[in-house]
Amino acid sequence: MELPFDNYVLVRPENIQANYIPNGNVHSITPELLKLLTGKGYNVLYLPRYAFDREYANGLKNVHIPSAPVNGLDACYFADAVLTGAGTFAREAACLGVPAVSFYAGKELLSVDQSMIEKGWTFFSRDPEKIVNHLPQMRRRVGSIDRSKAVKSEVLEKLEQVINAA
Repeated sequence: MELPFDNYVLVRPENIQANYIPNGNVHSITPELLKLLTGKGYNVLYLPRYAFDREYANGLKNVHIPSAPVNGLDACYFADAVLTGAGTFAREAACLGVPAVSFYAGKELLSVDQSMIEKGWTFFSRDPEKIVNHLPQMRRRVGSIDRSKAVKSEVLEKLEQVINAA
């Protein structure tokens, strides 16, 4: 995927047409969010869901809409932050240690999302100004590999036992 900039925030709008969204009662915050982000100088990789979502970026500089589908995990991993109205993207970014913002429009967050918010892995808000103002405070999380090393050691030890028992 070729981007016209090196650093970017990824923005994915809400799926306000989904059955689990209280349709008619919810408006997208994406247009205002995009305006605020570009106004503050952020580059945006924008992944619209529908044709009408593309219109939110009309006339805005530093917003790139890919011409073909992109690998979502790669797009999340290389982003400075992921701002999404979808739970899955926010979870994926958070698990990768990438600053994640959810502006999910549904009635209730899943328990996994609530847990990630409580742990500070994800920031949740439906207020575009709060979201943009919170971005500078967010940092990538670097995971510890201590647990992985312990599991590797245990597996090698068990493997050696099996080999020696043969």
